[in-house]
This record gives sequence, structure tokens and C-alpha cells, in this order.
Amino acid sequence: DTLRFEARDVVDTGATKKLDCVPGVQIPPALITYTWTIVPPPQLTPTSGAGPVATIVASVPGNYACTFGASAIRECEPPSIDVGPVTASTSGIAISARVIDQDDPTNSAWKSVGAGDPVYGGSENSTADNLTLSVAPELGAANNIAWSVTGSGSAGWALPPSGPSATIWDLGDLLAPQPGPVEFDVVITYTDGGKQCGKFASEIGVRTDDVILVGWIDPNNVPLNATGVSSGLLTLLPLGGPPVVITPPCSACEVVLALASGDTNPCNFPVTSPLNDRNREYFLHWMFKYGGNIDPALLIPGGDFRNAADTHIDETEVQNFVLQGTTLKLYNRLQVKYLADAVGFQSNPVLVQSQFAVGGTVNPFAACPLTLNPDPGQIGPNNGKLMQTAKSIWQVNEGSPDSSAVLTFNTLMGNAVPSAPLFWESIGSRIRFRYDDRTEPSISVQVYPTYEEYHNGKKVARHPQQLDPQNNFFQFPYPFGLVPCTGIPFPHQQGRCGDAVSPEDVTARVPTFLP
Repeated sequence: DTLRFEARDVVDTGATKKLDCVPGVQIPPALITYTWTIVPPPQLTPTSGAGPVATIVASVPGNYACTFGASAIRECEPPSIDVGPVTASTSGIAISARVIDQDDPTNSAWKSVGAGDPVYGGSENSTADNLTLSVAPELGAANNIAWSVTGSGSAGWALPPSGPSATIWDLGDLLAPQPGPVEFDVVITYTDGGKQCGKFASEIGVRTDDVILVGWIDPNNVPLNATGVSSGLLTLLPLGGPPVVITPPCSACEVVLALASGDTNPCNFPVTSPLNDRNREYFLHWMFKYGGNIDPALLIPGGDFRNAADTHIDETEVQNFVLQGTTLKLYNRLQVKYLADAVGFQSNPVLVQSQFAVGGTVNPFAACPLTLNPDPGQIGPNNGKLMQTAKSIWQVNEGSPDSSAVLTFNTLMGNAVPSAPLFWESIGSRIRFRYDDRTEPSISVQVYPTYEEYHNGKKVARHPQQLDPQNNFFQFPYPFGLVPCTGIPFPHQQGRCGDAVSPEDVTARVPTFLP
């Protein structure tokens, strides 16, 4: 480089001067390290200096010479890299990122992801995004390409082998995700010593399991014991089930219609009046047993909602099952994806799946006039309600049989038991996801009926109903509370005439499926 001397000041003696060696081309000092060699006249000791300017104290006449060398230092994270001043260089390089978005578990198309955009992991391949990173060397043949990663869950990722051809890092499916920020880095070293460094910052999110709850009455789990039951009642409601006796003057049809009106002495028929404990229990169990459902495993091809290759949920099977109506009492489905930190959600979770339904009831008295088969179910006031806090999100599914069935239940368990009346409570379920439970749900179900639990189409659990449906009757049932029913010939002191649709009464207890 071209050098020049500059006289900065002259010492008072007139013989001593301060001279500075300054390079003729100015380079930003933050990127350069200077090393100077200063040559004085022979009778003096050689000196040296550092920095963009070197000072000489010239106290002896003679010829002085300054030479310097410089090397560039540029940060390339990680680590810092020194390169020579002539042939080598350091610069940034872009990392390209692509994912297969598994909001749809059947998707196989790649799409680009921008810096800072999140990618979502899951518990299995069908719910976990696929991620691949790549670089294209720009300065000739690469001597080596090395990848690294820091941030959430990075300790669990195996780095690809480094080498001159390691232009792609295929991370595959992001399983067992740990939510939080993450940074991927690459360093490309070229044969001339130059380097290119790239980084890609992203956020790892969680895509939960696709969870389905199917509530159904399991007839095989409803005991029917004829011991101590009146012979006349056994004639009306035979142990073998429908068809029921419909011959007047006191057929099963007339009896059940009388019960729905609150009458505890239907048709003045002595074998069913008074409705003692054994007769009441038999009548109630008979209705539940023969108003039950078919095991979902017998109705779904393969026994669950998994596709034939056992790789993901089969959406066609799910919808075909739900549309059949009387295959279920309740249907609750929820899947979300979210970003989180150490204390909760960073933002509102995104719904991936949110469905809910109330099925009809198989009517064991379908042969009776003025009855429907199936009886339409009632949709509860909180059915489908999605609720959220900073730490969790959940969805409720709830309902009841039609009001006539509820009135009949309440006569058997209420009007016929004046000393300790109990009343029907709506059934329901709740699927909850917490920020710190990752992909797994927390499940809450009513004690009745049976609930099948599916994750990503695969059955993982059965929550069996209690043997006695009377356990679903309470003093202050949800949503009915203490509201009486006066609009029938024989009023009920509670039960609001079987209305399960209106908002819950303030006197109603909080069931297990509500927070």
C-alpha cells in the first residue's frame, strides 16, 4: 500500500519530531488488524507499532521507512474466522428452508418457509412437519460444509455429516417437539480459505394429536336383573327386549307415556304400582339397555379411524361414522397447533380440527304410536364451546336424550322416590390441551355412557360407563338445577320438563366435563 508521513508536531528542541505512518487507502478499522514495521537509521534500534496509525519519534536525522501488513477479521457465527488479505473472503449465504405442512396428514407437497416462520412438530409422522434445509455454494468448489443448530430441542437432533457435498440437511419429521426459538447455521469453507456463513432462525411449535371422543351406550354393560321384578312388568318389558307388548288397556306404550307425564301409577296397573325399587331399576335399565348403541369398533372398517396402511387418520371413515346418527350419543374432536414458552402460550392456539355432535337415541318403544325412531338428541348449552386460558385450551361436547325420555327418567328417579328424589344430568366430555403437555390431551368424561378415545385415528383407550345408569342422576343436575316442571299432569319438583337446551340454571352443579 502507499504510505505517507505526516508531521503531527515539532518538539521544542527543533531536532525531535513526531511522525505518523498512515496507509494511503483507508479501510474500516473495525474489520482490519494492522501490524507495522518501522525502520529508522542504522544507528537506532528498529521499532514497530500497531493500529491504523503508527507514531515515530524522530530525534536523529536520517531516512525512516514504514511498512505494514493487514488481515481482515469478520464474524461468522459460529465461530469467528480469520481470512487472509488477498485471495480469501468472508460473506453471508442464504439457507433455503422447505416443509411439508401436516395440518393435513395426507399432504406430501413441499412449500418454502421464510425466516422466522414457525414449523410444527407432532407425536407421529402424520402430525409432524417435515423440514429440510439447503445451501448452494456461490464461490466455487467447497472444501467443507458444516451444519449446526442451537435452541429448543436442538440437543436431540443429529447433525448431518460435514463434507464438501453436505448441501442439504434433511431433518425429516419433527417428532416429540420442544417449543421455542431455534437457529440453524452453516459454514462453507472454500479451497482458497474463504468462507460463507448462513443462518436460519425459526420457531418450533407443537401440533397436538387429533383427538376424538365417541360417547355411546354399551348395552353389554347395562345389567338387567329380573329378580324381584313384578311379573306384569316382565310381560310389558321382556328380558329379551323389544318388541314390547302393545295390547291395551295398559301396554308398555301407555305406561311409558304415563311416566313421561309424571304419573307414578301408570294405568292403575297393580304390577307396576307402586314403582318399588326393583321395578324402577328394571324399567330404567331396560330402557338404557335396549336404547343402546352398537360398538363403534364393529361399525368402523378396521375397528378404528386409521387408514388401511396405518399411517394416518382416515377422514372418510370419520365422517361416514358421524353421519350415521344413532351410532353414537356424543362426538367430540379437537386438534390445535401452538407456540409456547416456559410459562404458557405465546399467542392464541390455531384450530386444526374442531368438531362436535350429539347423536339420536335408539327408541326401544318405536312400535308405540306417536314415537320416533330414533329420538333426536338435545344439544346442551355449552356444546361445542371452545375455552382458553394463557396455559390451556379445551372444547366441550354435551347433550341429552329428547325431553320425553328425560321426563320418563325423572318420574322413575324423582316422583317415584319422594323421600330422596334424583334427576337426570346431561352427559358430556371435554378435550383439553395444556402448553406443557405437548401433543397429549387431558380427557374428562361424564360417568355415563362409555367413551372411546382415539388419537390420530387410532384407538388408545376406553372409558367404560358405570354399570348403573342411576349414577348419572343428581340432586342438582346440570343444566336443569332446581327448576320445577309444572307443565305436565303430574308435576316434577325439578328437571324443568326435560329442557336440556336452555342455558344452565344457577342452581345446577358443575359436571366433570366443565371447568
